[in-house]
Amino acid sequence: MSTYTLHSFKAQAKALRQKLIITNPDITHSQCLELIAHENGYKDWNGLSAFCQRQDSCPVFSEGSRVSGDYLSQAFTGTIIAMNEMAHNHYKITLLFDESVDVVQFDSFSSHRQRVTALVTKDGVGIEHTSDKIPHLIIRRVEAPKA
Repeated sequence: MSTYTLHSFKAQAKALRQKLIITNPDITHSQCLELIAHENGYKDWNGLSAFCQRQDSCPVFSEGSRVSGDYLSQAFTGTIIAMNEMAHNHYKITLLFDESVDVVQFDSFSSHRQRVTALVTKDGVGIEHTSDKIPHLIIRRVEAPKA
């Protein structure tokens, strides 16, 4: 079982800024922190930060969880279909995406994946990074719709 931490939310904000800076060069890291807080159901970053510090962890995900996130800078939704605890608070997870993700960033070439296996930290951030230090994978739990 894995939990989100302040570290994972900060990594999500960093990844979001890298994506948004192309269309909005004036966006700040603070604005991205606020967007991550809103995306996770909090009024602002201070609220999310306080919750994480109070709980020592945030919402849990596990095998069978519905998740969303970014894989190689591509947004996805999907399901964790396998999850194994490894050493040092790392987890090997296999994700099945709802729709395949193009993992190549060239206009003249595509490579689509619908199932990926990755090693993540206990807070849902992938161990592997791109050359600019963006994690290959960041996952967030998708909350079940309210009845």
